[in-house]
Amino acid sequence: MNDSNKPRALSRRQLLVLAGTGGLGFRALALRPFRPEDQPHAPSHAHLKDFVPKIRTPDVDQRKIVEKRENVRHRVHAKLRKRKLQVARSSNAGSYAKDTGLRRYMYGNTKIGGSDIDLPFILTARSGDHLDLKALLDLFEEIVHECYPRSDVTQTKSSIKLKFRTFKYPIDIVPMVAARDDPEREYLFRADGRKILTSVSEHVKFVKNRTARSADSGTVRFNDMVRLFKWWRELHATSDVVLRQTHTFLVELLCAKAFDEHGVATSYTQTLHTWFNAIARTVTERRPVQFDSKPRRAGGGWVVLDPVSPENNVVPEMWGDPQLDQLAQWFWEGAAALQRIQERDADHDGKGALRELQTLFGPAIGNLWLLEELDFA
Repeated sequence: MNDSNKPRALSRRQLLVLAGTGGLGFRALALRPFRPEDQPHAPSHAHLKDFVPKIRTPDVDQRKIVEKRENVRHRVHAKLRKRKLQVARSSNAGSYAKDTGLRRYMYGNTKIGGSDIDLPFILTARSGDHLDLKALLDLFEEIVHECYPRSDVTQTKSSIKLKFRTFKYPIDIVPMVAARDDPEREYLFRADGRKILTSVSEHVKFVKNRTARSADSGTVRFNDMVRLFKWWRELHATSDVVLRQTHTFLVELLCAKAFDEHGVATSYTQTLHTWFNAIARTVTERRPVQFDSKPRRAGGGWVVLDPVSPENNVVPEMWGDPQLDQLAQWFWEGAAALQRIQERDADHDGKGALRELQTLFGPAIGNLWLLEELDFA
């Protein structure tokens, strides 16, 4: 998105007014009614229905990912055994395991890297609970470099990133340690010294259970809605620092709360409109987002709590009102675009609906060949 298309910054008061009107302040004109029975036949829904399977990781890449991931798993596991370190389990994780991953794509300044290939190695408590984050990362960096001496091996804040010369998807190897008193959970080490009790498998189930529940409503699936929001975020992140800092896990949890409260409609267009509005209102009003009924202490800023580790607030610590208001405005702008799209649908203006969709999802929607042509090595 170029600077001329960036939304005009709204004040805090203006955002709260929008929350009170359901976002209708973006449109001064009276809105045409759009009948639910018309949704699956709308031009915009047809475009989105064709677009969704094209932005997922292609099947041929998925097969290569599985092959490479299992090769890495086998080699690293063997090196750990040689060092007398026991692995409790090594589960599949990240967007690939959740089926929310994106295909690789480049257009202008926008570069979408594709599926996360997260590969956790969960050491037994006996093997790993005496190690801190630096010791774990140093250990795994050495082992991965031994396995792949000609590849690029680097430490991140909590993982080892492995990049191959002939394989376009990097793999994040995440060292973790099993909890002594809970065999189904493990500790994730943070750069600030915290040890977060979590569960890789529960995070995957969190998404997959909602995807399964959404199947009862027809075409629209929860994981595909997450995929659309992630694509939207990636496409606009290059022009906005707040969206660049908005991790996909935060987007995923905001989508989950919208799904829990509103479900999915019979069309992608109506579901997107409902979710954009709901998330915009949640951010504007700083409504706490949690997935249990346990009361939490007020204060301390806006919270979006990890459903598996409720003590973990996934909102960036440095965010204050300016960042949160900017995030809310992005969602209000999305809701307004969806309202215009539904108006075009009601007028049977397929070209107008497509133009509005492209402001959200880029030129590839309606021009699916671009997704094939604009992949990158």
